[in-house]
Amino acid sequence: MFSLLIAFAFTQKGLAQLNVVEGSFAHPSIMELNEYKHEFSFLLAKLPEDAVESTSAWIYAPLFTYSAKYGLPAGFNLNGSFSTNIITYQVRTGGLMCDLISFG
Repeated sequence: MFSLLIAFAFTQKGLAQLNVVEGSFAHPSIMELNEYKHEFSFLLAKLPEDAVESTSAWIYAPLFTYSAKYGLPAGFNLNGSFSTNIITYQVRTGGLMCDLISFG
């Protein structure tokens, strides 16, 4: 599955235009004020042991995740995500300060 995502990313942007710093959602980068970035992901994951009666290596459920970042002043970002596999869900929020540090 991961190799399919990598292949899709390369075909969409091309190898010559691939920039990890600007094109990556997870890379901590300084965002412009009021800039908004988001991503949607889909995975197959095992169900939590607390939610199912029997644990099996063959029981998988879709895990949907929506993540977003919002640019604030002075290099701060507001981050948030929502994940669900229909049975359980998780909501996360938080902040991040990005600063460019140069060694040399």
